[in-house]
Amino acid sequence: MDLLDEVVKPENWQDKYEFVGNKLICGVGIKFNGEWVWKYDTGTESPTEAEKGQFSDAFKRACVKWGIGRFLYDLDLQYRDWE
Repeated sequence: MDLLDEVVKPENWQDKYEFVGNKLICGVGIKFNGEWVWKYDTGTESPTEAEKGQFSDAFKRACVKWGIGRFLYDLDLQYRDWE
């Protein structure tokens, strides 16, 4: 959200959510030349906060379609045991 605010300004982007069947869909719209362009994706529930996780995941996935955070998919994940 901060990156969208910085790059396109708060008044030039918006998000919306709707259920299609039992799937939550998020759309991220960005205004170009006075017209709204939308990209959508869905999210999955998280194990700790099902509803919040689903909304967050859908928003993040829709943002990736705009190129936001896409580089994160290319990072090598490393797992560590800890107590």
